[in-house]
Amino acid sequence: VFITGLNQLLDVEADRINKPELPLAKGVLSMRAGVVIVVACLAAGLGVGLLGPAHLSTVPLRLTLLGSAALGTAYSLPPVRLKRFPLLASLCITAVRGAMVNWGFYAHAAQAVYGQALALTGPTALKCAAATGFYLLFGVVIALLKDIPDVAGDEAVGTSTFARRFGRDRVFAVATTTLTAAFGAVGAGLVWAVA
Repeated sequence: VFITGLNQLLDVEADRINKPELPLAKGVLSMRAGVVIVVACLAAGLGVGLLGPAHLSTVPLRLTLLGSAALGTAYSLPPVRLKRFPLLASLCITAVRGAMVNWGFYAHAAQAVYGQALALTGPTALKCAAATGFYLLFGVVIALLKDIPDVAGDEAVGTSTFARRFGRDRVFAVATTTLTAAFGAVGAGLVWAVA
């Protein structure tokens, strides 16, 4: 909620064009209330993750939460505002949704269940890497598709996106090809694992 909420707080003008049904863009939620909700969600998420019981608040979970919050903030908040740069925005989304969340939560679960971090070697590393690879590609697809319906608002506020730069049709084709390849790789991996 923090990352999405922060982005919505800072994109109200574009959202009035692209997503007028959103509470801030529609005016049914005040900016002040939005800020309170976003800050409360950040505090609650970090509080539970950082201050929870030791068996639930592992170092990998803490690093994942802090890294996700930092990248989510860098994505939306000036002066960094990575979303101004299509490649950096895509890398940010892919890093969080692909690598950070998958490796981090895997390491957290392993530590919570087994009491220590498991070495990511052999079959364990392969399984984690396969899942992370899929979600990295899925993150690329999300990063590409999310801006396709938002071209008008992004153009109005001057946000550069791949959809604006290369056109909706091209970006959609690249995204669907990437998604097809990701699912194809999963299918091939399942066939190989069973064989």
